[in-house]
Amino acid sequence: MNEFTIILGAWVSAGLTLCIFSFLYEDNPLFKMAEHLYIGVTIGYSVTSLVFNSMGPNIYTPIMAGNFMPLLPTLLGLGFLTRFLPKFAWMSRISF
Repeated sequence: MNEFTIILGAWVSAGLTLCIFSFLYEDNPLFKMAEHLYIGVTIGYSVTSLVFNSMGPNIYTPIMAGNFMPLLPTLLGLGFLTRFLPKFAWMSRISF
């Protein structure tokens, strides 16, 4: 890694630590910002880690080996996500 990014990461983490400890004085916007950032990054990392660790061995590897059986449940599962797009919401009924 570049030396600048390591130093920048150390400064950002030190600043966020001070923002978290500012709650000891009283509830303030800096604490709220650090709290929301911490929770958002944690949830984002957890979700992406879960998705990539389950999709690789369970979906991608069998399909590349010529076994197309996991493709149908994958497409049906992705069909549920079309519920959030009004133009394509009708496609979610197939999955239901």
